[in-house]
Amino acid sequence: MEAAAYWVALITVVAVPPVVLFWFIVHPFTRWWRALGPVKAYLILFGVIGLLMVLMGHFREPLLHVRFGVSLPLTVLGVLFFTASLCIGIARMRRLTPAVLFGLPQLSNRSHPGKLITDGIYAHIRHPRYVQVGLGLIAVALFANYLATYVIAAAYVPVVYALALLEERELRDRFGKEYEQYANRVPRFLPRLKRS
Repeated sequence: MEAAAYWVALITVVAVPPVVLFWFIVHPFTRWWRALGPVKAYLILFGVIGLLMVLMGHFREPLLHVRFGVSLPLTVLGVLFFTASLCIGIARMRRLTPAVLFGLPQLSNRSHPGKLITDGIYAHIRHPRYVQVGLGLIAVALFANYLATYVIAAAYVPVVYALALLEERELRDRFGKEYEQYANRVPRFLPRLKRS
């Protein structure tokens, strides 16, 4: 169990910050990426993300220095968060294609113009992918029980809020009034409780 916790923590520390950074590089500069074209854009973006992952891996020892050991109660709680994340992920996958998930509409306006997704889970929250990842990070932190995983899970909240704002600005540019109406009706992260 200790070895599994270490590998989960290592993958989280090495992969999550660079992958989140990917979207901070994409959303504010979509026009520039589109002009560059998807092949060149992906080569640059994946090159940068890959280098950051290597850098994070290089510093893995100090990043994973503080660990609290495996805890059965925390692991059980982590399983609950993971289950919630998995359920949201399944609902999201029914609407969000892999091309959209990896940002192809942001990088290639002509060949993949994209469409505004407003049904399924997207009828209840505008950013299920971010909620899914957040719940997954909490699950990982509880299971791995390393300080670094808790820091990443805590930092994810303000970071993903800023990222959601950037994504919404880009969606407003692409879909205009249609997105405005959708945003007025559907909350960002937490579904509204139904009124009786």
